[in-house]
Amino acid sequence: MSFIYYFISKINTFLKYYTHRRQKKVFETIFKNSSCSVGYNLKYYHPERIHLGNNLFIGDNVLMNSGKGGSISIGDKTSIAEGVKILSWVKEMDEKNSEIRVIKKDVVIGKYCRIGYNVIIMPGVTIGESAKVSPSSVVYSDVPAKSVAMGNPAQIIR
Repeated sequence: MSFIYYFISKINTFLKYYTHRRQKKVFETIFKNSSCSVGYNLKYYHPERIHLGNNLFIGDNVLMNSGKGGSISIGDKTSIAEGVKILSWVKEMDEKNSEIRVIKKDVVIGKYCRIGYNVIIMPGVTIGESAKVSPSSVVYSDVPAKSVAMGNPAQIIR
């Protein structure tokens, strides 16, 4: 029995590796960028509205959603940790949960930035060059260059 479990685990490892390699090739083809390090389960919607710099690190389970409008721009040598969600649109709802309109705004992340685990970046946010956003922050407003933001909503602490 242990041989069967060992064999199945090796097959699962191979399939995970193969899926990741295939996903990376698709990513390189769509974005024409082979200098990025991409994690598992990267999701992006409307890649024609997503502009990526060189030498990026993108962790596992990252979502870049520009599906209904707005664009996402990420500068060179930026690191995006696991579980980050970057949104360029949100629905505005009334008290009866009826859609009023879709808010579409561009998101810009500068060069040399560090975005921590599980950060949510809302539409219309500009993160300046060399800025850092602490884990589990929700960024609603702009983050100046060379500063550190943390919290929900994110506030500049340095």
